[in-house]
Parts: sequence; structure tokens; C-alpha cells
Amino acid sequence: MATDPGSSQDDQATIVCCIERGRLEPETLLMLETLRKWGGPLGRSRVLAVMPRRDLPLLPETVKGLEALGAELHDGSRYNKTRWFNWYGKVVAARVAEREAKTPVVIWLDSDALILAPLVELGLPHGDDFAARQEFRPSWEPKDSGPFVDGVRYACETLGMSWDELPVHLPEGPHEPQRLSFNAGIYAFRRGLGFSEAYTEFTDRLLAAHVASHGGNFWFNEQIAVMLAMLKLGMKFRELPQSENHMVFRDHIDGPTAAPFTPDARLVHYSGSMLPEFWPRFLERMRREKPEQYDWIAGRGPIPNPVASRDPIYLVRKIYRKLQSKAHTRKCREASAARLARAAGAG
Repeated sequence: MATDPGSSQDDQATIVCCIERGRLEPETLLMLETLRKWGGPLGRSRVLAVMPRRDLPLLPETVKGLEALGAELHDGSRYNKTRWFNWYGKVVAARVAEREAKTPVVIWLDSDALILAPLVELGLPHGDDFAARQEFRPSWEPKDSGPFVDGVRYACETLGMSWDELPVHLPEGPHEPQRLSFNAGIYAFRRGLGFSEAYTEFTDRLLAAHVASHGGNFWFNEQIAVMLAMLKLGMKFRELPQSENHMVFRDHIDGPTAAPFTPDARLVHYSGSMLPEFWPRFLERMRREKPEQYDWIAGRGPIPNPVASRDPIYLVRKIYRKLQSKAHTRKCREASAARLARAAGAG
């Protein structure tokens, strides 16, 4: 399934992403188009586009688009033992990249990203082993407790780690110091240190233990596993600057919770903001924040909501996975309730 990346391959980093039939198709093609257009030297890196599940085939125009952008298509389904968990595709992609890459550095990019200037820190130019951006704690959550923090504490306990092993970190901008909590949508790691294996193991163990934050929310397990695997392995890490993962998520486009104004952003991580219902507000923000690229961005959106497939086999799989996800949520809630009861009894 792979095509020769040719002479454009950068010798320092390999970029990996996921792609599947549906919204990931236009998002991935747009991300790669911006990578090749504005990503600088790292934008010429070899790209591995990984299919984590064998479901519907990609559209022919998607395959042609990947070929035109010099991206290789890889089947990672053999590594996927949790196909009902959508975010497990990122674990699969890391395994494929560890196997296929020849460069010292692997860069994971979520497909919902626009690369608007040369990437620098993601190439680990300072000799670090890992780089990602801090995920900020909600302002209403106390420093060492709260719904999200309690989920991370439970994850640490499950993996035989201590909450105190998470260093107190001073993030960029006006945010208060808090425990390290990396966003796993954009990150880089050094190959050969066992990261992808530890990341896989930790994600599997957190899912098996039904670790969750409030309401049985287990979606963050994969992100927590990224950070804890990096810490457990003793990897030297560096925080990405805000400009290299500018998180303009759909709930933070504008208003009191808006992401900080960052006109020097090299990578805009839009997470749903280019969907039709959010597109006008996001585009207005780009007009003010990235005026030199506004017209180009305006011509590439919005990202349409995919038309649901009527393939009967696919529909059965989709229903089955949704039922598995709901069952896992129920077990997570039960496990959380039992853990709180034990804590109350011990107190």
C-alpha cells in the first residue's frame, strides 16, 4: 500500500497521521497540503498516513490526493485490538511509525491542523526526546483535585506511578503553574527509546482498568498514556510553544474562553472549528489573526460533515462499536463509584 516518498524525504523526521473514510479524508488532505506548502524543511518529511481499521475503502480522489502530496498509505489494522475506541487509531499509528520510520524523530499530527509557517520545535532540534504542548486545567478545577485531575490520579495509580511524579510545570502565557498535562494532538518523540510500546501498554491497561474522569469519560486515556509513558521512560521533554500548537478549538474560537490571540502561529489546531456550524466564526478569527493567509484558508472551508455510508456490513460494525463504547462507559462509571466508595470507607 506504500508509495515511494522520493527525494523530498527529510532525513530528520517522519510525520505520521491517521486517515479513514469520512471527515478524516478532507481534513488529512488539507493538513498535508498546508504541510507541503508552508511547513519548511520539516514539511518535506516522509509522511505515513495510517488506516487503523479495515472498514470502507478510501474514496478514489482521496488516494489520488495522498499520492499527489507524496504521502504513503499504510494498513495498521493488525495492531488494532480496540477498534471500538476511535482514539486507539493514534496508538496504532505510533506503532506503524516506529516500525516504518528510518529517521530519529517521529512527529504525530492530528488531521485537524493547518500548518501556516515552517515547523521548528517539532523536529526536536535541541536534542530532547519528546515535545508537546501543555493542556491547561479548567480554571474552576483546584490544583490537585477535580474531575479531570482525579482521572489522571487514578491513571497514575493504575500504572504504578505516583501523582507526585508529574512535575509542576509553568506553562506559556497567563496560566498558573500546574501538574504536567500534555495535549496529545500534536507531539514528537525520538525513536528507539520504547515510547510506542509503552504508549500502547499504558493505553491498554487504562482501558482494562476502566479508568475515567467525570461521567465515565474515558476518551482522555490515550492522551494520558502519552504523557505517562514519556515520564516512565525518563525521556527528556520540552514544551512546545503555543505557536506550534495553537489550539483554536470550536469552544474556544471567541468569547471569554477564547484561545489567546497568536498572530505568529505556525500550526493552528482547529478541532471542529472548520465544520459548517463554526466556520464563520473561525474564518473571522483567521481574518484577524492570519490575514496574509486568510484568502487561501477561506477557499478551503468549511469541512463538510460526511454523508453516512449505507453499506450494511459497515453499519453493523458501527452499531456494534457504539454498543461496546456505551458498555465501557457504564463499566467506567461503576469502577469510579466503587473507587469513591472505597475512599470514603477508608476515610
